[in-house]
Amino acid sequence: MPLTSPYGPGVFWTDVQIGMEWAPLGATLRYVLKGRKPGVDLYSTPYLSSDAIEAADRQWSHEISVTLGYQLAGYLALAVTPAVKVRDGSAEVTLEVSGDLRKRFAASVGE
Repeated sequence: MPLTSPYGPGVFWTDVQIGMEWAPLGATLRYVLKGRKPGVDLYSTPYLSSDAIEAADRQWSHEISVTLGYQLAGYLALAVTPAVKVRDGSAEVTLEVSGDLRKRFAASVGE
């Protein structure tokens, strides 16, 4: 299987991110633009050139999000990401809340 876009064959996409940190705070602004060809997918579309597929209009989607993060105690991070996705003229609002725990536990062996 040939390597292709992470969103499938025939997809035009761009993912732009800008981030800043002011310890212990951080923020990232992200914009994702995707242009898909309807009827084209990774599994059923033959790996041949097709004039009909090339001539098809793209369906565009936009996503913009802001991630706000806070670092606690050096090993725990919390983040909140509100996002707006616009596809086919309709908007969807999402909110993601996440945490990341990274703690290394080590013990010496021997001696």
